[in-house]
Amino acid sequence: MSSAASKTPNYKQLYEEEKLLTNGLREEVKAAQKELKELEDVLENSVGRRRPSEVEQRVSKTV
Repeated sequence: MSSAASKTPNYKQLYEEEKLLTNGLREEVKAAQKELKELEDVLENSVGRRRPSEVEQRVSKTV
């Protein structure tokens, strides 16, 4: 009977390991989302300064 007990997975340990991995992945995703937002802001600012939007171009041509 002890051999059957040793083959049974330790569900609490597996749960805790999975929880740690999940939390680690959440932190990675959060950091990646923050970096993406920062890059989008930089891109928006640099494109906005160099090139007027299509609406602005149409307005300036009609004036």
